[in-house]
Amino acid sequence: MVPLRKVSKKYESDCQCLHGFISGVDAINQPKILKILTSRSFEEIKIIRQLYGAIYSQNLLHLLRNTRRNNALSRAAYLRMSEPYERDAEIVRDVLSGARVDLNTLIEIICTRSSLELQSIKQAYRSQYNSDIEQDVSLKVHGGFKEILFAVLKSSRNYGSRVDMSMAMCDAKTLYEAMESGKSIDQKTIISLMSQRSSDQFKSILDSYKELYGKELSKSLKRNRCGQFGKDLRVVVRCVQHPEN
Repeated sequence: MVPLRKVSKKYESDCQCLHGFISGVDAINQPKILKILTSRSFEEIKIIRQLYGAIYSQNLLHLLRNTRRNNALSRAAYLRMSEPYERDAEIVRDVLSGARVDLNTLIEIICTRSSLELQSIKQAYRSQYNSDIEQDVSLKVHGGFKEILFAVLKSSRNYGSRVDMSMAMCDAKTLYEAMESGKSIDQKTIISLMSQRSSDQFKSILDSYKELYGKELSKSLKRNRCGQFGKDLRVVVRCVQHPEN
């Protein structure tokens, strides 16, 4: 471990630069700020945050948060220096506060995070904005995506539970019946299932579905009988199953 004295000297100039930017003394020196944001690892960012507090007796993140709305660079610095769950909460808030909801960004965050990560995002959202992310999604998102994303958010309450392969097989059969037993897909059963299983458990259900029936659920959802709900669900399922894409 690097001695604190050496760490302090190494990052003290970064803190001075950030302080000058925030206080307005050196507000025009954007290249230095950009260099800090792009060249430091997140572990180094944590050191800078701690050192800034020690030098100036102020919380660096709080200062950036208070100026981020009126300054694009402050917002970039705030996002870069935040914990991942705080950054996600900020992005979701911006998405839901706009005149038009950016569904692609919203789906990417909600559907690629683990249940534990989603819980942290929800807590940060509530703490920072005094609002409930599930309620805001319900108010701003419409159609099938509203039900589906709400179910995924609700499912995060099941974080920490171990993956049960036997249950995954049973749920895959339930999912298949919901897809095939009627003239149209059983939306209520699918939404109920999604809301009651953690992200890891739901991924296991999707894997079991492919194992049992020889194709991914997303391919089954391409049929016309699945309607608009099926199209919306397919987008979410593909994001859950293949987050790298």
